[in-house]
Amino acid sequence: MKLLKALKKGDFIIFAVILFIAVICLIPFINTQSDQLICEISQDNKIINKIILNKGYKDKITIETKNGNSVICIDDNSVWFEHSDCPDQICVNTGKLTHAGQIAVCLPNKVIIKLIGQENKIDAIVN
Repeated sequence: MKLLKALKKGDFIIFAVILFIAVICLIPFINTQSDQLICEISQDNKIINKIILNKGYKDKITIETKNGNSVICIDDNSVWFEHSDCPDQICVNTGKLTHAGQIAVCLPNKVIIKLIGQENKIDAIVN
């Protein structure tokens, strides 16, 4: 009780200002999403599309090349080659990309899908 009587009106104002500044400084850290994924699609070493993956986002992208077409599907936080006119179909068999750092490549059509994000999860460590 003696402490409250010893504090003056100006002390409370200084405390309120410091608290307000602290809250303002924390807002950018609260709003950032560390698990946000960006899908980068490139062809012939040129980025042709960058998409921020979000819940509920769906899209189908057709890329025309000299060797044929590649169809890329996006659904929520996953991306995959749905169809490609390449002979070996390795890109289609790669499956869905869901984590930062994953890549799918169609070499005959020169199309690359890459997921970029804050956290790259390590699959394995080799000694």
